[in-house]
This record gives sequence, structure tokens and C-alpha cells, in this order.
Amino acid sequence: MQAIQRHAVFLRSLGAAATIALPFLLALAGLDIPSEDAWNDGTDPFALGTVFIACISLGYGAVNVFDEPRREIRRRTEAEKMETLQGIEAVCRRAFVPINEHFSNVPVSKIGVHLWRVRPDGVELERVYKFTMEHQRPETGLRWVEGRGAIGRAWSTREVQIVTSFGELVRDARATSAETFDSRPADERCGLSRAEVLQAPQYEAILAVPLTGTVRPGGPPRVVGVFSVDFKVDVDPDVLQQLLQRPEFQDILGSCENYVRTLAEKRQAGERSI
Repeated sequence: MQAIQRHAVFLRSLGAAATIALPFLLALAGLDIPSEDAWNDGTDPFALGTVFIACISLGYGAVNVFDEPRREIRRRTEAEKMETLQGIEAVCRRAFVPINEHFSNVPVSKIGVHLWRVRPDGVELERVYKFTMEHQRPETGLRWVEGRGAIGRAWSTREVQIVTSFGELVRDARATSAETFDSRPADERCGLSRAEVLQAPQYEAILAVPLTGTVRPGGPPRVVGVFSVDFKVDVDPDVLQQLLQRPEFQDILGSCENYVRTLAEKRQAGERSI
């Protein structure tokens, strides 16, 4: 596929050059350069070259005519993608307002807002957008699959997940063998193995909200993504519940759900660049 694209670019470039050169060659032909006999005999390299370039120019024009609808679809798709991503960015930034109002004692650098969507293959979640005031925020390297961590559990259970005092789980994991820790019920270890818990020691609390929608007309509703807020300091779970009940926060969640559902619908329609 890449080879075909490279050849198409080359042919378009050649066609553009030929289109530019053709008027000059025809002007020379109009001045009888080369001679009229050479044109009639069709043996002069200049005459043959002019005919060849004319053919390329005609082919280039035809290709452009037939390729224009596809290019227009690509331009429109890219414009829609950019508009969607800009909307997602605006919504995630807007989420900081009610979060800061409820957790005014928490430095904004200790808070991260994330929007995730279910990958087209349905295997795991991929991040669509991350917003944090922290200059550098190292990634945990964890892949969020169904049932793993608060984010994965929000996906699998289709219920809001609130995890606080995660640091206690980290300290417990450090003091316990992997065999003992991993044998505990998933609810007691947030669906994480000991090794996975130790990959995220910097976090203390997380709110994960499943986003549902119908991707295919007439199809059943399913989880299409997750909206999450993480804290690097411990917070009161009751205050997280209050945040969830705020109308403006519910509106933000609704906007995120619409955006993720739109992305999923475009994927379903075959727009692979989305």
C-alpha cells in the first residue's frame, strides 16, 4: 500500500511538472521549432518529447478529476477529526473547574484528567486525551483491559469506580509476596496484580466513570470509553460522590460520552484515520 502511495505521489509530481512545461513546448512548436518537416515526420526528439509530455499532462488531469472526490472526503474527515479532538480538549479542561471547587486544597499539579476509548479490536482502552497541570507526568506503562484497575473495572462492571487510599494498597503490596497478594479476591486489590500495583505508587485516589453508547443503529448499548480523574494525594470519597452529582460535571460526562461515541461511529463506518 505504501509503495502504491509513493508511486501515486511521483506520478502526480511528474504530471504537475509536465503541465507546467507543456505550454512552453507548444509555444516553441508554434514558432516552427523544430521545423515543420520534423513535426510531420515525427522523428525529431523534441516533437516526440512534446507529444509524450502532452499525454502525461492529459493523464494527470484525468487522475485529478477522478481523485478529487476521494481527496475531498479525506480533507473533510481530517477537519472533522480536528474539530472532535479540539472539542475533547475543551471539555477535559472545563472539567478542572468543578474538580478544583470540590478539592480546593489539592494542588492542581496533583490532578490528572483523562479520556479513554475502547480500541476498535475491543481488547483494551486507549487514551484519547490527557490534561494535567504537572510539567512531566510519567506513564505507568499499564494497559487498561477489562477488570484491570479502577479504569478497567469501570469498563467491565459498567459502574462508577471510586478508589481512595491507594497508597495503603501499595504499602501492602511491598510487604507481601506476589503469590499471597495475587491470590486475594480482585476487589481487594483493585483488579491489579502485585507487580501492577507497584507500577503506580504515585497515585492515591481515582475516579473512573464508564461512558456508554450505541455505536451501530439498533445495536445494544455498550461501554465505548471511560472518563477518569486521578489524584496524587488522598481525597475524601464522599466529596468525589458530591462531584459526581454536580449538574455541570454530569454535563461534562455527557459531552465526553458523545465525543467518544462519535469516534466509535466513525471507526465503525470505516474512517480509519479517526
